[in-house]
Amino acid sequence: MKPIRRQRLLLAVTFWLALVSNALPAQIMTMRVSGFCKCEICCGPHACGITASGRPAVGKLIAAPRNFRFGTMIEVPGYGVAPVLDRGGKIKGRRLDLLFASHAAAKKWGVRFLKVKIRKVRNT
Repeated sequence: MKPIRRQRLLLAVTFWLALVSNALPAQIMTMRVSGFCKCEICCGPHACGITASGRPAVGKLIAAPRNFRFGTMIEVPGYGVAPVLDRGGKIKGRRLDLLFASHAAAKKWGVRFLKVKIRKVRNT
């Protein structure tokens, strides 16, 4: 197969997969990634276990700055793929917070600077 035909084919397949998955191609960014849990120490005295998106704080989820729409999927090395469902007062710029089941697990994660894959969801 000629190189130009191969490039066109790869472009067409990539575009088709993006349409089918309803997501744009991944963007890779280096971000400051820390852990949190739903306790008063991490979330303040009014912690109620509900995220800024209105969903319960359970399972894997990410708190991200306002420039990330709720539902944006982010792949974090060592954590996996999770949706953005929360915000935070100190979550600005290139920062992410990952939800953990316990305060000990969040502290064990600590703060890491990692390259993450961001898949922004299309407007529908």
